[in-house]
Amino acid sequence: IMKVCIIGAGAIGGLLGVKLSVNTDAEVTMVARGTHLEAIRRNGGLTLVEANGMTSSQATRAKYVASVEEVERGQDVVILAIKEHQILPIKDEIIALLNSRGNASEENPETSTPPILLTTQNGVPWWFFLRHSACPKPEWRDSQWIEAVDPDGELLRSIEAKYIVGCVVYPAASITAPGVVTHHEGNRFPIGEIDGARSQRVVRLSELLICAGFKSFVLDNIRNEIWLKVWGSAAFNPLSALTHATLARMCRYEPSNRLIREIMQEVAQVGRCVGAGEMRVSIDKRIDGAFAVGEHKTSMVQDVENGRPTEVEAIAGAILELAELTSVPTPSIRAIYASIKLLEQVMQSEQVAIQPVPT
Repeated sequence: IMKVCIIGAGAIGGLLGVKLSVNTDAEVTMVARGTHLEAIRRNGGLTLVEANGMTSSQATRAKYVASVEEVERGQDVVILAIKEHQILPIKDEIIALLNSRGNASEENPETSTPPILLTTQNGVPWWFFLRHSACPKPEWRDSQWIEAVDPDGELLRSIEAKYIVGCVVYPAASITAPGVVTHHEGNRFPIGEIDGARSQRVVRLSELLICAGFKSFVLDNIRNEIWLKVWGSAAFNPLSALTHATLARMCRYEPSNRLIREIMQEVAQVGRCVGAGEMRVSIDKRIDGAFAVGEHKTSMVQDVENGRPTEVEAIAGAILELAELTSVPTPSIRAIYASIKLLEQVMQSEQVAIQPVPT
């Protein structure tokens, strides 16, 4: 029986936690906080509502704790379901939890494989250059950090590469009330070892996620999949947060459609230069895909409308940094990044959320 801990029982963490707890025999522990945790405890478990509103399930079997220190030691999988900027403050607790599983013993040969730290963050991950076999410059490999997501390279230096497995999150979910997560759409969680190996542990995790009800393939090039998602996020998220436009509207309006294409060309070129490979769909196809999602607000719009900091550093800041490293010109990303950073500064100094007001 696998022990799985989810750090951050928010929208995506909650979706994973409830399905793993209800549909598999895994022992699930979720770390949550504030009114969300209070409601979960009061209701006897986190509730997951499917988009149709008709079906819901509750993770009554799972354990719920307020901090990583309270998680039982010896977890097989630790899922990091918090935002990139929330990782650094708790890195020591995460490392202690990973190290607590001990080494192989006669009774339990299972423990000879290191536990998994599954990263689910949007944008470019801090470990991008760790064990990066297609890295264009050998001197970047294992030593180049990305300041935008990992100040001073602290995560790169302190979290051992052997633990890390990458994951790309495609589902959309949100906390619709304290203690309640709603699953809007999507069920794909592709995963992969950061060196591309098809290890026993990554296959087991994929099987567990499939058993929970998700589509989870083991990829031999997780960076390519991460870049495919960043490619869309960088083009759509900041622009939507500045304009409060839905995906369909941004695609429909000719001037914004043109800007989206320019950003996508820049992101794809940076990806080629850092060894993320070619994008497997065309720009046209990717834009058609966003248009098909329809009148949907991106997560960054939701952040701005709720007065929360955005993930712009992981999505655009990191790309600008890699563009500098590889001398790729990125005028469109630079302009949109500066605009979002200014918006964030206004929100922070004025203590405001920015929302459309009906006229």
